[in-house]
Amino acid sequence: MTDGLLLDTHIALWLDSGEDALRSSTRAQIDGCWQNGGTIYMSAVTIWEIAPLVDTRRIELDLPIEGWIARFVERPALKIPWGVDSDRV
Repeated sequence: MTDGLLLDTHIALWLDSGEDALRSSTRAQIDGCWQNGGTIYMSAVTIWEIAPLVDTRRIELDLPIEGWIARFVERPALKIPWGVDSDRV
């Protein structure tokens, strides 16, 4: 059992979008962590990496970045360490 996982930027984006690029073994590890009471972490650095990509239109999210972050962290067992305030991104 995995007690916690730290998502890399591309994994967070793929997980949120349902992107097929997410390997089934990676998806199984994430699902297993959630199902076994583990915690999924997304680094504050991930947010700082995503925000300029959205601003420069290199990637598109289905929500403004603030809403995307809020939706992402509403998922069960997902945490952003170091207390990121999505209004300040």
